[in-house]
Amino acid sequence: MEKTLECYNTLGLATLARALRSGDASAVELVEYCISRIHDLDPQIQAWVEVFEQRAKEKAKEADRTPADARGPLHGIPFGVKDIIDVAGFRTGCGSNLTSGHSAVATGDVVTALEQCGAIALGKTVTTEFAYFQPGPTRNPLNYKHTPGGSSSGSAAAVAAGMVPLAIGTQTAASLIRPAAYCGVYGYVAPVGTWSTKGIVGLSSSLDSVGFFSADIEGIEIIEKIETGDTPRKEKPRVLTWIPDHTFSCESTMIERLLEISEELTGQGYFVDQVELDEEANALIENHSTIMAYEACRERRELLKQLDSVSEPLAELLETGTAISTSRYLAAKKETYNWRKRLTDRFRDTIFLAPSALGPAPIGLETTGSPIMSRPWQVLGWPTLNIPETVVKTSSHLPRGIQLIGPPNLKKSLVQAAILLNQDAK
Repeated sequence: MEKTLECYNTLGLATLARALRSGDASAVELVEYCISRIHDLDPQIQAWVEVFEQRAKEKAKEADRTPADARGPLHGIPFGVKDIIDVAGFRTGCGSNLTSGHSAVATGDVVTALEQCGAIALGKTVTTEFAYFQPGPTRNPLNYKHTPGGSSSGSAAAVAAGMVPLAIGTQTAASLIRPAAYCGVYGYVAPVGTWSTKGIVGLSSSLDSVGFFSADIEGIEIIEKIETGDTPRKEKPRVLTWIPDHTFSCESTMIERLLEISEELTGQGYFVDQVELDEEANALIENHSTIMAYEACRERRELLKQLDSVSEPLAELLETGTAISTSRYLAAKKETYNWRKRLTDRFRDTIFLAPSALGPAPIGLETTGSPIMSRPWQVLGWPTLNIPETVVKTSSHLPRGIQLIGPPNLKKSLVQAAILLNQDAK
């Protein structure tokens, strides 16, 4: 097992999970390895707010004592928890100095769900301020001069740096897919409502969704099976590639990567064609902005009295929300419902390819990049999956992420397509 631990971040979550379930690996050794790697790398990357060393080691000892027939699908796997999610006995900081110093009294449902599958919460990862735009200190592990994206910055960076094989993120706009793309890892956003958000400090209840980061697609497959069970694989759906028009300002290198993925899927036996979705995307982006601002200023109403103490982007969001009438909000919700119905009916057996972001991770740590490429899908509540670039061809040596998107009934098909693409890349 020593050899496995030395190269564990090249093996990925699924291989480790099999070794831990079979007893070929020790949860104690793996947790200690992850902690050691955090100590070595995190002073530079700054992905972690707090590491639960004592708690994790105790949980790992319990895991190693668990009989083989009682071990879950994530037995002994350490994971990071985005710091807007409660873990009992630890502070939830939300990337802000305004949160109280009191520890959470209960653990968030998604953390509990993973631990019931045998996983071990290793600590809290950095988030942007209240999961909006103001960056935390985290750097992109692939190039410290570039943003890791946000708001799930620490979770993406921790997985990309091999400090942990799995991490929880959330997405309200582009908070998971974009950092997954920038940091070069798999990122999966479940359909809105799939995972309970109890114990999560949310921003917009209609849009908030739970998701996960993994260095390998097989790790995402484990998560998807936990969601839906080991259901039969579906027939290959049609694939439609959306190339955004010039108004989206998508970099040409992203379009090149998008077409490469399209060709690879064609080679895997998929029927692939192009589709124009600019009108639909723009309408959905506008509705997303309205819904998020309206709900944020009400769900985080305590911040309205402290606008001088929050970042300018968050203050602007909250002030924008107060100016939105209830009738305008309800109209945006109704229009989104109608778009969702039309698109689901039209594309029930279709998955989409689109850029995960406008380009590779931008230089600088002052922003987390544009969220525009995720907003249409997030307001629909559809699942999305970032496909990282394994052999980076950009001049910046930073990966170009492409996302697979589909209606909720095809979320397993997203994972299946990603598995085939990964086989192509090997």
